[in-house]
Amino acid sequence: MQDQPSSAPALFRYDDDTQVRVVTIDGEPWFVLADLAGALGITATGRLAARLDEGVRQTHTLHTAGGTQSMTIVSEPGMYEVILRSDKPEAVTFRRWLTGTVLPEIRRTGSYNVAPALEGPELIAAALIESQKIIEAREQQIALLSAPAKSWQLLADASGDFSVAEAAKILSRDPSITTGRDRLFAYMAEAKWIFRSRNHRGGWEAYQTAVDTRRLVEKPAKPFLNSKTGAYELPAPTIRVTAKGIGKLHELMGGTEPIRFITGEESA
Repeated sequence: MQDQPSSAPALFRYDDDTQVRVVTIDGEPWFVLADLAGALGITATGRLAARLDEGVRQTHTLHTAGGTQSMTIVSEPGMYEVILRSDKPEAVTFRRWLTGTVLPEIRRTGSYNVAPALEGPELIAAALIESQKIIEAREQQIALLSAPAKSWQLLADASGDFSVAEAAKILSRDPSITTGRDRLFAYMAEAKWIFRSRNHRGGWEAYQTAVDTRRLVEKPAKPFLNSKTGAYELPAPTIRVTAKGIGKLHELMGGTEPIRFITGEESA
């Protein structure tokens, strides 16, 4: 993909030795690949970039201490793929910081803000305000939990399965979840529900555990004739998410608001 124009990245500090630069493009966060690789102990950044699909990486011009530089950046799905390639035990903690702290803050404010240090009366006042926010948040959570999640129970009891795109739309009915087809594929890969097949041109396949627990099903694909080789080839199966799988994803992705399951008859 062609180099994007220069813009000022947001700087996120993970610890004293690790920082990550993020650029927002068309409302979506893109991470500087070199920063992710450094945090995860991956040294061969160029080789790592070459292994990523073009759809999740591009080059972007950034202002650095050494001047303007063209750097590789990756999308949110690309970020998940990079993390999955790290063998460091700290990769899980790093991913949780990105997905649980940085991404929600970016989507809420468009930047990552660190509150300045407060002292004396200002600290007490800030503590009181924060305490009230916590109390209100807990009251809202109690209200949600006290009203049984009939919609998700109905969803769990429903039959049939859904495409990944359809599952993403159902999950996105909960305002606390922001996802789409590609993001959901990346999330399920990180959760070890699916993996890239070596036998089907890199298409997605489901882990047997995800099938055995009835969270995913695979629909066999029809063989096709390869015009170059003259041989029939079998594409990767189509991944489908069951109602039970959507319910589990809603739980894992931190869903907070019950969403009524809309059947085909109701949506007609």
